[in-house]
Amino acid sequence: MDGDIKADLELVGRIDSVPKILGAVKHITGMGFVVITRTTDTRWIACKTLDTNGVGLRPGDVLDIDRTICGDAQDHRSPVVIDRVSSDPRYAGSVAARSADFESFLSFPIILKNGSVFGTLCAFDPEPRPLQGTSIVETLGFFADLLAAQIDDAAQLSDTRRILRDEKATAELREQFIAVLGHDLRNPVASIASGARMLLQMPLESKAMTIAKLMQGSAIRMNGLIDNLLDFARGRLGDGIVMHRNTTVPLRPVLLQVVDELRTASHHDIEVDLDFEDPVHCDAERIGQLVSNLLANAITHGAVDIPVRMQAQQENGTFILTVINGGEPIPQDARDALFQPFSREKRDSREGLGLGLFIAAEIARGHSGKITFLSTAEETRFTLTIPV
Repeated sequence: MDGDIKADLELVGRIDSVPKILGAVKHITGMGFVVITRTTDTRWIACKTLDTNGVGLRPGDVLDIDRTICGDAQDHRSPVVIDRVSSDPRYAGSVAARSADFESFLSFPIILKNGSVFGTLCAFDPEPRPLQGTSIVETLGFFADLLAAQIDDAAQLSDTRRILRDEKATAELREQFIAVLGHDLRNPVASIASGARMLLQMPLESKAMTIAKLMQGSAIRMNGLIDNLLDFARGRLGDGIVMHRNTTVPLRPVLLQVVDELRTASHHDIEVDLDFEDPVHCDAERIGQLVSNLLANAITHGAVDIPVRMQAQQENGTFILTVINGGEPIPQDARDALFQPFSREKRDSREGLGLGLFIAAEIARGHSGKITFLSTAEETRFTLTIPV
């Protein structure tokens, strides 16, 4: 049996209402054998059976379609209803009638919404029964239509589950790749940063000093991108972004170091106003990463001739940090996705993976805080608030 037919049989077997429909058909018609079939141009395959007459056909059994009357129901796409096969002018001498021990017979095509015939709802019995012109025909037609709708729904659900499995596998592979890539990039970037730092400690000509500073700035920026990549991969693969909140590591030196690094990397003017008491109950390293992402975002999207400002203070048990830049406001159509991963392309084509604000928001959430923003023609302001 080929894979598609086997899948169809399994699909019918998973439909909860099938046994009830078979039982209802038996009760309404009085026939001892009821079956839902899957038919092709050459084969009749039993999908689900109810056999009280000892016919012996079981799910998966296959007959030649030409040796069954169900072939007519399939070909003509209409019911076949026979009260007494032995005296029926059309079927009395048929191969099916000679090879089977039944008199009364019903077969209704199961027609899917794409127009194809899946198979039949069939019943037969050794005893003749008055069937034609009765309400039984209408009722079984309804059952056949109901089965068609449920098979369509089950097939669509199966396809959806398969697509979701494929998408999940692809996403996991992509995120594992990101994690491995970010991890393997750390060593060469660290070497570049170390080399640039050593060069800057040497007496260099002006042009060489400029190149060394550019190397150091690029290494700093690459380290930030790697941090974001690894945090994103960890978050999506289940580990999450780990926070270690404590009051042993002062926050102020971490923030000032971040500012110094970004000044070196971008040559952008950054004004700092820090008015809070150290230590702050937070993960200082993670807050430093958050601030680095906010400042990098402000430098990238802000006006070159307007200084970026960073302000931090404590008010009523809340630590508040704000990063402000001038320039054009954030476009309205980009605001809803601003903290979503890989949303860079929804804003503009400038540098970045579109992970910075997402990671910043995750770090804020890990501190039971949040990041809000306000963007006008005068300035764009991102504000972090966390309870301390």
